[in-house]
Amino acid sequence: MSTMLSHAAAAAGMGDGTNKGILPLMAGGSLIVYGTARPANPDVATTGQTVLATYTLPTPAGTVSNGVLTLGVVSPVTIANSATAVWFRIVTAGAAALLDGDILTSSGDGLQVSSTTFVSGVQAGALTGGTITLPADA
Repeated sequence: MSTMLSHAAAAAGMGDGTNKGILPLMAGGSLIVYGTARPANPDVATTGQTVLATYTLPTPAGTVSNGVLTLGVVSPVTIANSATAVWFRIVTAGAAALLDGDILTSSGDGLQVSSTTFVSGVQAGALTGGTITLPADA
């Protein structure tokens, strides 16, 4: 799975204004892929959402430079449910929401994947070299 993330929506008041405050929050957290409509922002609960896959983020989760977070290597996972992938959420190890973004099959403002068709029991590849253009308050 290729990875290109950009222009994610951030949870309210989560950062330190330099964008580097997000790294300790992401350490050991998760990138969760959903197959239902994306909520308005990360502060909206995901009640009733269908989780397709949950990636565990490394510690450290990556690096930040000039407002761009570059993810560390995120190991492959087995897909939990079958559906079309629509959006993702990054959460802390304690499950507090940090960032949301769209899932796309072409370049653009979202997580770029080779296919949005997720099939239960199939392995979703590792996320490697992904970048996130962070919101100004992240």
